[in-house]
Amino acid sequence: MKTESSSGPGGVEGARGPSERALQIQWSMPKPEQIPRPTSTPAATALGVTLIAFGALTSAIVSVGGALFTAVAIARWIKEMHDAAEE
Repeated sequence: MKTESSSGPGGVEGARGPSERALQIQWSMPKPEQIPRPTSTPAATALGVTLIAFGALTSAIVSVGGALFTAVAIARWIKEMHDAAEE
């Protein structure tokens, strides 16, 4: 009875796939220094832009409200990114 070795067919190392050690030598996954906390500002910005577009179809008041909402959301987003960069 013929048995195959763990090195794969033909005795070639890694024939089934690269070993974990080979992956560690050849590839390294960059890891972020710090993952930013989740916020609602991207969704708020998208809502503001949606209100601007919806206001173009309905009334100017909705567009103005959407523009103000978008401006506030973008300002908060920039402030959050600035504060996160200082940490």
